[in-house]
Amino acid sequence: MRLGSDQMIPVDIRVIAATNQTLTKLIADGTFREDLYYRLNVLKVTTIPLRKRPEDIKAIGLSLLTSFSQHYKRPALTLTPALWQELQRFAWPGNVRQLSNIIERLVLSIDHSPATLDEGRLLLDDLEEGSRREPTTCHDCQMLAGDYKTIRLRILRKLLEAERDNKSLVAKRLNVDRTSLTRWIRESA
Repeated sequence: MRLGSDQMIPVDIRVIAATNQTLTKLIADGTFREDLYYRLNVLKVTTIPLRKRPEDIKAIGLSLLTSFSQHYKRPALTLTPALWQELQRFAWPGNVRQLSNIIERLVLSIDHSPATLDEGRLLLDDLEEGSRREPTTCHDCQMLAGDYKTIRLRILRKLLEAERDNKSLVAKRLNVDRTSLTRWIRESA
């Protein structure tokens, strides 16, 4: 029925829904309606998590590489066998969406083929819980001697060194945008 109308309009629809929750547990907890569950649960499709099928990562990745290269009008990107192996060893908690994000970043950030493991390593850091590199910590009290700007500059230099001058990664570690980081560097220098 349209808003303001009194006539019914027949429709034939099918709802396709996905969840990462166990709905039967939510029903037992009283946080999901049982009647809605039975209305939606006509055909249940369960997919195997990407972490349990690493052999599919390359096929899915190749498809995504082609798709993103075409979408962004970029040259077709290839990956070295070492980089494919690196991709296959991750647990992929974000499943195919996470793989898609990584492939998209590779297409956008690497201008030549094949992309090597070293080139892709910075983009892969967020795939593991924590980072491959040890977090930068400063146990030297000299690091904290001086005025605020001097201390901030020392810390920024240490982080830039640890991240191989990648300002985007430093900004991410500091939870600030890149513009703020650039301003801090300029002000501290």
